Amino acid sequence: MTRKGRWPVAAIVVAGVAALALYRVSRGSERSLDDFQRSPLQVAEGFTVELVAGPPLVDYPVMAGFDERGRLFVAENAGVNLADEDLLKQLPSEVRRLEDTDGDGVFDESTVFADKMTFPQGALWHEGSLYVASPPSMWRLQDSDGDGVADVREEVATGFDFTGNAADIHGPFLHPAGRLFWCHGRKGHEVYEGDRLVSKATGARIWTARPDGSDLQVFAGGGMDNPTELAFTDEGDVLGTVNIFLSNPRADAIVHWVHGGVYPRTDREQVLAEFRRTGDLLPPAVDLGHVAPAGVLRYRSGQFGAAYRDNLFLAEFNAQRIMRIVLERDGSSFSGHTEVFVSSSSPDVHFTDLVEDADGSLLLIDTGGWFTQGCPTSGVAKPNVQGAIYRVRKIDAPAVSDPRGLEEDWADAPVAELTRLLDDDRFAVRDRAVSELARRGDAAVPALEAALADGSRRARLQAVWTLTRIESEPARDAIRRALDDDDAGVRQAACQSISITRDKAASARLTALLRDEAAAVRREAAAALGRLHAAGAVDGLLAAVAATGEDPLLQHALTYALIEIDQPQTTAQGLSSANPAVKRAALMALSEMESGRLSAGQVLPMLDSDVPELRRAALMVVEKRDEWREPVAALLGRWLEGPALPPGRHEAASDLLVAFGTQPVVRELIGRLLMRPSLPSERRQLVLQAIAQIPGGTLHSTWIPPLKRLLRSSDDADAVMVTEVIRPSKSKSFDAELERIGNDSARDPLVRVAALQAISGKTGPIAEPAFELLATLFHSGDSVPVRVQSAEMLAGAILSAQQVSRLAPLIGDAGPMELKALMPAFEQTSNAAVGSALIRALSKSPALFSLNAGYIRRSFSDYPEPVVAEAEALVAKLVQRDREKESHLAEFQAAAADGDPERGRQVFVSGKGSCIVCHRVGDSGGEIGPNLSTIGRSRSAQQLLDAIVYPTESGFARGYEAYNVSTRDGKTYMGTIPRETPDTIYVTSVTGEPVAVPRDQIQTMEPSPMSLMPSGLERLLSRQELGDLVAYLHSLN
Repeated sequence: MTRKGRWPVAAIVVAGVAALALYRVSRGSERSLDDFQRSPLQVAEGFTVELVAGPPLVDYPVMAGFDERGRLFVAENAGVNLADEDLLKQLPSEVRRLEDTDGDGVFDESTVFADKMTFPQGALWHEGSLYVASPPSMWRLQDSDGDGVADVREEVATGFDFTGNAADIHGPFLHPAGRLFWCHGRKGHEVYEGDRLVSKATGARIWTARPDGSDLQVFAGGGMDNPTELAFTDEGDVLGTVNIFLSNPRADAIVHWVHGGVYPRTDREQVLAEFRRTGDLLPPAVDLGHVAPAGVLRYRSGQFGAAYRDNLFLAEFNAQRIMRIVLERDGSSFSGHTEVFVSSSSPDVHFTDLVEDADGSLLLIDTGGWFTQGCPTSGVAKPNVQGAIYRVRKIDAPAVSDPRGLEEDWADAPVAELTRLLDDDRFAVRDRAVSELARRGDAAVPALEAALADGSRRARLQAVWTLTRIESEPARDAIRRALDDDDAGVRQAACQSISITRDKAASARLTALLRDEAAAVRREAAAALGRLHAAGAVDGLLAAVAATGEDPLLQHALTYALIEIDQPQTTAQGLSSANPAVKRAALMALSEMESGRLSAGQVLPMLDSDVPELRRAALMVVEKRDEWREPVAALLGRWLEGPALPPGRHEAASDLLVAFGTQPVVRELIGRLLMRPSLPSERRQLVLQAIAQIPGGTLHSTWIPPLKRLLRSSDDADAVMVTEVIRPSKSKSFDAELERIGNDSARDPLVRVAALQAISGKTGPIAEPAFELLATLFHSGDSVPVRVQSAEMLAGAILSAQQVSRLAPLIGDAGPMELKALMPAFEQTSNAAVGSALIRALSKSPALFSLNAGYIRRSFSDYPEPVVAEAEALVAKLVQRDREKESHLAEFQAAAADGDPERGRQVFVSGKGSCIVCHRVGDSGGEIGPNLSTIGRSRSAQQLLDAIVYPTESGFARGYEAYNVSTRDGKTYMGTIPRETPDTIYVTSVTGEPVAVPRDQIQTMEPSPMSLMPSGLERLLSRQELGDLVAYLHSLN
C-alpha cells in the first residue's frame, strides 16, 4: 500500500441528497415497527426492556451514539458479507439518524445521514460533527445546511487495512480530555499525519488524535485479534474489550490500556517484535472466557441505583448476553466480577453495542442474523433476521427533568453558571458544560481555578479536563496546582492532562508524585515524565521501581518512562542494584531506548538469577544480540556440559540454542553435546528439540554421526525426535537408518511413519517398500494419527501413476481427516483411468461430504475433459448438500436436544469422530484446534451442532484458520499457524506436528477454502451419538 494510492485524505461533498430523503419516505411507508417480531429478552429483576427501534427505521444496526439534541446516529450495515475489495467497490452501508419526535422513548423517524460507506462501526457526535470509523478510514461527517444529510465528509485518518470480517477499525470514542481514541485489529496499517509516517506495521493498535486528526499517535497495542470498543473512567483510565486476547484456550478480555502498553497474544511473535517491550506482556483486567465481546460502556447515571454507577456494561456477541461488570481498583489497575444483566434464548440475537441515554436508560443494539464473515457462531447468514434497538429502564426510577439541558441558555450563559453545571447530576449536561467552557478559552480559566479550589470532587475532575482542552499557559498553570489536590483521582487526572499537553514545567512535581500513596497516580506521573523526556526523573523512577510490588501496569509505566527519557548513563546505574526489579527495569529500558548500550558482561549473569522475571527479561534481550554468540556459547556450555542443568534454566537453554543455532560456535557446542553418550536423556531431548526449531534446517557436519547413532538405538523417543531434526534438511545421509526403522515391524507404527516421513521429504520417487508400508498404514492403521500421517506422507511424496492408481480404491474406506490429507496425491497425475477410479471411490465414500464443491473442481481441473465432466456428479451432490443445509441440520436437532452428556463424553474420549485428535478437554486431547474445556459457556447446543456438521461455514474456530503454504522447493503444507516469528512460521496439520517453514522459502501462503476440521463427521456417528456429543460439549462450562 502506498502512502497516497489507495486511501487518499480528502474532503468530499456528497451528491444525491434528494435521493436519500426520498429513500427515507419510501422505506418508512412499506413497513411498520408493529410488524417486527422482537426477540425474546430476559432482563435482571427490577428492570424492564422494550423495543424502541427496528424495521423500517433501521434493519442491521451495529453501533450508535446520541447528539446533544437526543437524535440517535446509527452505523448500519447493509446486511451483506463482503471482502474488502467488494466493500470498497460497492460501498453498501450507511449511517442513519433516528429521532423520537413525540418524546415517548420510541424512535419514530429515520433519515439516511450518510450513505456509500464500506462497513461503518462507530458513531460519536462531537462539536457539531459525527465521527465514524468506516474502513480504511476515520471520518468526520457534517450536515452544513441543516437538511439532515451529511454533505461534507473528511478523512480524519486513513490507512487502516481490513478484510470485511469486522476485526478492523472501530470508534472513535471521546476521552474526557477531548481527544479521540479508536481501535484497529491485527490487519496491518500504514498511517500518516501529513508527511509524517506515524506507523507502518501489522499488529493491533489503540490510536488517539485531536478531533481534527492532528497529534496522531499510537497509544498501545499487541498481538490480539480485535480490540473492539473503549470506555473511560472519570479519572481518564482507558478500558476496552478485546477478542482473542489469549489463545489455547482462547480468552477474550476487558483490558486496561496504558500508554506504551504491549499486550498478548503470545503466539504472535512477529507482531510483538514491532513494539518496544518493558518485560512480560501486560495482563487483562477481567478474563471473560470465549464470548466475542463487542460494545462496552461505563454507566454514568444514578438511575439504576448507586451500586450501578461506574459499572461496565458489556455486549457479548456470541453468548446473546449483556453483562454487568463491577469494577474495583486493584493496585494501579482494575479487577472485576461479572453477572448477567440481559440475555436472550434466540441464537439469532447478536448484541454489538450499548448506549447510555441521557435519562439513564440503556439502549441495546442487536444487529440481527446477517453477519457471518469470520463470525464464530452465526454459521448461516440470515439477513431475513433483522436487528433492533431495545431500551432497558429501572422500574420506578424517578424521571429526570430536562436530561440534556435543552432548557439551558448555552450560548449566553455566564462562565460562572457553566462552571456550576460541572457538578450537575445529569452527565449529558456536565459534558456539554465542559465543551462550552473549553470554547470560552482563557475567559473560563479563573472560574475553573475556583472550581479546583472549592468544588466537589466531580467538579474538580471536570475542571481538569476542561482546562486540558483549553491548552493555554494559564490553563496549564491551573492544572499544575491540581497535582496537589487532596483526592487521588484528581491528581491522577492532572498527571494525565500534563502528559497530553506536554507541560515541561510540571516535571519536578511529577517526580515527587512517584512517591504518591495511590498507585494509579504513580503510574500516570511516570507516563507523563516519559512523554516530557524529563532527564532529571531517572533516579526517581528507579527508586519507584524498587518500591513497587506486583503491579504489572505500574512496573510497565516506570520502565517505559525510562525508555522515552533515553538517558542511558543514569539508567545504567540500575543494573548494579541489589533489587531484581530495578535491574530488570534498567535492563529493559537500556535494551529498548534509542541511545541504549549493553554488553554481554552486563546481561548474561542475569540469566543465572534465581528470580524468574529477571531471567525472562535477560533472555528477551540476549536473543536479539547475535554479536554475543561467543559468551552465549560459553554460558550454554557451562550449563549443558556441566554435571547438572541449573534449576529454572531449561527454557532459557532451549531458547538460546534456537536463537543462536545458526552461529558456528553454538553449532559446534551442539555437536559436542550430541557426541557424548553419557549426556542425560532429558538434556539430549532438549538439544534435539532445539535443533528442530533452528531456522534453515542445515545440519552441521559434527551432528551427523551422533544423529545416526541415535537412529540405530532402540529408544523410540530419540528416534522420533531425530526424524524431526533431519526432515527439514533433506539430507540423504540418513536414508539407510530411516529405511531400517520404517521396515521394522516390531517398532511402533508412529515411529515407522516418522522415519518414512523424513525420507518422503526429499526429492525423487518414493521407494516401493516405503509406499507399500504407507499404503497399508493408511488403510488399516490402528489410529487416526497414524492414518493421517501416512496420508500426508503419500501426498507429499513423488508417486508414479501406477502408485497413485493403487491409492484410489483405498479412498472408499477413508475417514474425513484421512481423505482430506490424501487428496493432494491425486494432483500428481492427469491419467484418465486414475481420475475415473478416484471419482468412483469418492462417490461411495461417506467422507465425500468433508470436501466442498470448489475443492473437487480444483482437484480435477488438470484431468481430461471427460473426467472433469464425470466429476460434476460429485459437485452436484455437494451443492445439493449445501442447499439443504438447514433441513439437514434439522434432522439432528431433536437428537441434540435429548443427548446425554456422559455418553457424549465416551464418544469424545473414544476417538470416534476424531474430535479428540485435534481438540483438548481438560488434560486430554490434541491442541490443533480450539480448546473445548469451557466451550459450553459461549456456545449454544445449536451452534455446536452447526460447527460439527458444517465446520467451514460455521467459522467456529476463529484464530485457528487453515492455510495452504507452498515453498520454493515445491513442498506444500496445509494447517493452522499456531506460532509466527520474524523469520519462521510454524504450520500444524491434523497430525499435530508443527513444521517450521522459513519465511524466505515461502512462495505462497493463502487461507484455505476449507476448515482443517472436516465436514461430514455426522455421517460417522449415529444420531444418538451425535446428540450425546453435542450435549457433552454444551455441558463444558
